[in-house]
This record gives sequence, structure tokens and C-alpha cells, in this order.
Amino acid sequence: MKIKRYMKPYTCGELQENLKRDKLKLSDLEKRYSEELEDGRETLVNGAYECYGSDFDLWEDNLLEWYMTKIRTTESRIEYWKSRIRKRQFTHKRKVG
Repeated sequence: MKIKRYMKPYTCGELQENLKRDKLKLSDLEKRYSEELEDGRETLVNGAYECYGSDFDLWEDNLLEWYMTKIRTTESRIEYWKSRIRKRQFTHKRKVG
């Protein structure tokens, strides 16, 4: 398929590198989110949030919103790289020599 004017011309290798980079970023984000949530729940079990009432729920919602926007953005970028590879929207750069 043709590369449209607004698309940056990447080689297939560059597209695969971008895909790999974003997959690693996604797994790191998911790992950090689960670790932070687990640490917060552990703190809750130890009684740190007893005097605050529903502040833990607010903290949990804020954490979810902060991470979910980043995770969704990264997932959409992964889908973009996959679709460009699948549709063969890449260039074959000539070797200068």
C-alpha cells in the first residue's frame, strides 16, 4: 500500500524497532501500575488510611486515570505500528555507496 503524504517514511526495520520499543514501554507501565497499586493496598492494610476515610479510593482512582491514559496511548501506538507493517507502508531506502 502507498505511503500517504502525511506519513513519515520509515523502513521496515525502523517500524519493527518502534513496535518493540512501545511494547517494552507498555509492559513497563503495566508493571509500575500494578506495583504502585499493590504498595498502596499494603499501606491501607497496615492502617495508614484509617483516619482519612475514602481518600484511598480517591488515590486509587487518580492512579488509575493517570496510568490508563498512558497505557491506552501506548496501545494505540502499538496498533499503529502493527497496521503500518501489515499494510506494508514502509520504504526501501537505497544504499549510498
